[in-house]
Amino acid sequence: MDGPTEHGVTTVFDELLDRFHAYLRTVDSALVSDAVARIDWGMPVRPLQPRRLACLRHLDRIAELAPPDIRPLTRFVAEHRGDLRWGQTYSVSD
Repeated sequence: MDGPTEHGVTTVFDELLDRFHAYLRTVDSALVSDAVARIDWGMPVRPLQPRRLACLRHLDRIAELAPPDIRPLTRFVAEHRGDLRWGQTYSVSD
C-alpha cells in the first residue's frame, strides 16, 4: 500500500492509515468528505513503543459485529492490536 514509510518499509501504522483513508473515501457524506480533505495524510513517523490496553480484548468481537463495509478495517486492527501505539495519538499540530 502507498503511504508514509520509514527507510522504505511500510509499517502497520502506514497500512492502517491507508486502509482508514480508503474506507473514509467510500463514505457518502459531505461532512466526512470535507473532514478527510483537510487531513494531512503524510504524518511523520514517531518513535513510539507498542502499548497494550485492556479493552483490546474486545476487538475480535467488534470485528465480528462490524458492518460488512468496515469489517476488513476492524479485522486488520484486531489482528495487529499488539503492534499499535495505543493512547499515543497525533494532535492537530502533528
